[in-house]
Amino acid sequence: MRFSDFILLLNTLWFGGAFIQFSIAQGNTLKILVPREERGNPLAPTGCDDLIVIVGQVGKQIGQSL
Repeated sequence: MRFSDFILLLNTLWFGGAFIQFSIAQGNTLKILVPREERGNPLAPTGCDDLIVIVGQVGKQIGQSL
């Protein structure tokens, strides 16, 4: 396996994990990013949703630039 193939494999795993975390398992994202005592705050889910949109837009821009 060449070095570039290894980097491509790692990149695929990284973005696949991010897709699962921010698209499929969104409830876990809130648990990871927000401390337990702040989860009752009404802004916590909103901030998490905004982060998911931002991450999606960045990934989309990276995909278009390739």
